[in-house]
Order: sequence, then C-alpha cells, then structure tokens
Amino acid sequence: MSIIRTVVVTLVLAGLAGCGLHTTRMAMNPPVADQPGGGRNVVIAEVTDGRAFATLPESSRERLDASAQAELGVPGRSAAIGGNGNFIVMLKQGDSVQDWVRDLVTTGLRKNGYIVVPKTSAPAGTPTISVKVEEFWTYVPVNFGRALTWTNQMKAWIQTRIEIQGQAEPAVVTVSGTGAHIIQMFSEQNVRESYGLAADDYLIQFQRKVLAALL
Repeated sequence: MSIIRTVVVTLVLAGLAGCGLHTTRMAMNPPVADQPGGGRNVVIAEVTDGRAFATLPESSRERLDASAQAELGVPGRSAAIGGNGNFIVMLKQGDSVQDWVRDLVTTGLRKNGYIVVPKTSAPAGTPTISVKVEEFWTYVPVNFGRALTWTNQMKAWIQTRIEIQGQAEPAVVTVSGTGAHIIQMFSEQNVRESYGLAADDYLIQFQRKVLAALL
C-alpha cells in the first residue's frame, strides 16, 4: 500500500501541473527564542523576497510559469512556500515568507545574546542587518527509482543574503539551510518537518557566519 500511495503522490502532482493553478494554505511557525535580558543591540532593517520563481531548486524544471506567477500576484508569491508545477503550497492568509524569515533571523540573534530593537529607537552605532531571501521552497523531487523502494523524499531549502552595516567593516554573507526526510504522502505536517530541519541547519550557519561578522 505504501508504494501505491508514493506513486500516486508523484503522479497527482505531475497531473496537476497541467490543470491550472491549485493552491493550499497552511499555518507554519518559525523557531522562536526569548529576548535576552541584556546584550548588544542590533536592528533588522528590512527583509525582501528575491526568489527566482522561474527555477525549481536542484532541478531543470520550471517552478512557476508566467501565468501562475501573474495569477498569484505579489502578495501570493510572498506567501508561496512550496509545490511543483501548478500545485502551490502557501502560508495562511496574512503571513509572508519575509515575516517568517525575519522571525528566523531574530531567533538566530536572540539565541546568541543580541537584542533586536526597532531602527527608530536604536542607539547611535547600532549594527543594522538587511536580509534578501534568495530561496525558500519545498517540494517532492520526482524520483521513480526512490518510489520503487516505497519511499519518497521531501526537501526544503532556505537561503538568504545578509548585509551588515554599522561595523568598522561592512560585511555580506550568505546563510543557507536544507532539510529533507522520507515521506509517503504530501501533507502539511511533512512540509513543517522539512522546514523545521532546514531552519535548524540554517541557524547553525547563521551562528558561524553572521555572529562572526557582528563581533
């Protein structure tokens, strides 16, 4: 039965690719950390969505064709977090990838003793971080060889370009994280698990790269 479900998931996703745009919305929370009681201030100035929607991670296939991108519009693209072809997974109404990544970066800073403060109340000389989201996506890569072993894989990618100003030397670093696990069906819980693994990997790199640049 497991192999049947696995093959059906692959075939359904492939079939939906040619049947117009199909969207499903889901709630997904980023990892959080408490604000430290003391420490150095830092400002997150802006988080922008710079993803290339025409390309699918680690694939030569198209992520969203021009008509799908136009149908989603800017708010829709900002909420899109995964899928394949015209089957798109989106954050719940009102949530965006920019806000999710801002919370993730905030968590990375707080875990290392930094206090995230608004720009309007930041003391002079406070370091400022600007974040460009270069990748934030999850899907089930088509792999019939894996299906024959009764498994399929869901993988998530998170990648950001972070600019740090206010230091003696401005810095630009790329921070990324990936998460993959074996599944038998495409579900919201599997999406959350993929992003949870990717976020954990991201925070490891964040500590090594961003915190080193802030010292």
